[in-house]
Amino acid sequence: TAPLGEKIVGDPKIAGDGSTFDYWVSQQTQITLECTDQGDHPVEQETVCYKVSFDQDPDGYNTDEYCAAFGGSMEGDWCCAYVGEEAYELNFMEDSVHDLEFYCRDHLGNEEATTDYEVFKVDSTAPETEKTYGDPHYPEGINEEAPYPHWITTNTPITLTAEDGGGICHIDGVTTYYRDFIVSGPGELACQGSEYCHPEFYGDPDMQFSQ
Repeated sequence: TAPLGEKIVGDPKIAGDGSTFDYWVSQQTQITLECTDQGDHPVEQETVCYKVSFDQDPDGYNTDEYCAAFGGSMEGDWCCAYVGEEAYELNFMEDSVHDLEFYCRDHLGNEEATTDYEVFKVDSTAPETEKTYGDPHYPEGINEEAPYPHWITTNTPITLTAEDGGGICHIDGVTTYYRDFIVSGPGELACQGSEYCHPEFYGDPDMQFSQ
């Protein structure tokens, strides 16, 4: 009887659409592969074999790099590692679309009839936020990194525009957080005292909004 394989996807993760991919994860998400021998008299001493696809690799796979990083030896296109009663752990090393396929076998060579196959989108790139000031403001180049000090009024609109990073697997759904505070230190001198200074951001410091 062949061993039974189980894959555990750690956090962070978000379920995919179930048809084109199974999970969104980051490079910090731990993937655990476990093998449990079956039957009344299991021989145990299991081995896990897996392969990882990578769109930017010439042959579409970089399993050998994962094998070198997380342990095991290459058997053809597969990285195989003896696990016994332990688990095999890895995490994706690139932001990309990855296929992860694996199976288990015991010490007598009994192998699972089918492989476990799932598709992962890996996004570890943070969003980028652009802040722009409307009118009135001074100086004219305030949105083009003009030297400080900058002046605005309580009627000047401030726009925060966030765009998720990662050209391949950006997850979007970005939430922008902001807070207001009184400028201190050198800013006080620029404003001739904190009573003349305007907060850099407006609003409840505990608020959040999506853009």
